[in-house]
Amino acid sequence: MKSNIMSKELNRKQLYKLVWEQPISQIAKEYGLSDRGLGKLCERNAIPTPPRGYWAKIQSGQKIKKPPLLFADSTNPDKTILSKTQRVLSSTKTVDKEEIPDELKELIEYEQSPENKIKIPKKLSKYHPIIEKAERERLKWDKKTLNIIDRRRNRILSEFLYALEERGYKAEYNDNIYRIKISHHYEDYVFIGISQYIKRYKRNLTESELKNAIGNSKWVYENEPTGFLMINLYSCYGRISKNFIETESTPLENLLNDAIIEIAKDIFQQRNSRLKRWEEERKHYEKQEQIRKEKEKRVLLVQETDNWIKAKNIRAYVNAVIENRESSMEIESWSKWALNYADEIDPLCRMQEDGFLKLP
Repeated sequence: MKSNIMSKELNRKQLYKLVWEQPISQIAKEYGLSDRGLGKLCERNAIPTPPRGYWAKIQSGQKIKKPPLLFADSTNPDKTILSKTQRVLSSTKTVDKEEIPDELKELIEYEQSPENKIKIPKKLSKYHPIIEKAERERLKWDKKTLNIIDRRRNRILSEFLYALEERGYKAEYNDNIYRIKISHHYEDYVFIGISQYIKRYKRNLTESELKNAIGNSKWVYENEPTGFLMINLYSCYGRISKNFIETESTPLENLLNDAIIEIAKDIFQQRNSRLKRWEEERKHYEKQEQIRKEKEKRVLLVQETDNWIKAKNIRAYVNAVIENRESSMEIESWSKWALNYADEIDPLCRMQEDGFLKLP
């Protein structure tokens, strides 16, 4: 198997053409940039970009004239301004796709089927009980005080929770509407939440801000609300495992089934890890039990050996006493008692059953 380096380079004219063919979010992801980073690159190179709402209008059938590309660089028009380098493995063998467990194949096929797509109505007669409880606790149940984004989030989240429950999941509210517990058979679970996507970027300080700045910092973090919603998927440990961010061309309503697939994968992985951990613990306990039993057998062997020697010594002592003392009723009674005791502690006598010796 050989490794080849492939580079995808774009000059100013090619990037201008691309940003009017695909959303900037998709291009930025492909080239390893943030949406704002790619936007700044276009600004520096005087490349006009589609305005907000452009892709929605295109989908609705509207025709929008794009501005021309001006201020061409006559000295070097083919200068590369954006590049992506990939390492591609080439082989004569066909590369197998990632194997999906049989338990997940049927679920994925179900969620990808068009007739099973989760549909969000424009208006809901009743919200999911979790959302009603959360909004009441936050003193925001007065629908007039909710902005458009909150209302849309509640509508989508409500139908999303209903869809999860129809598929056998259980939703639990844990004092945080942005981290709703989704469990399966009460053993394995994840947390989900829908919130507005906030872009975080560095902004250079202005001259007036620099005069009042503390230390040598020349920039500050800024948070920019985008108006787009996203689904956050948290693992059982509270870490974000994946998020689904809507774009102008892909609303959040079209990402709900994909989110359910990821929830199923995460819970499936948790279950396998839990079963594997249980199996390792079982093997560990079995091994420890074998070690304990082996120690007991060795201790018993030493005890029986000592008792066997003691029994032999008792019998030898009784014979010596009989030889050196005159026979009497007292000697016979004592010798009988001593020999009985020797038989009691002698392991060989205890092992004799049905006329032959049985070893442990």
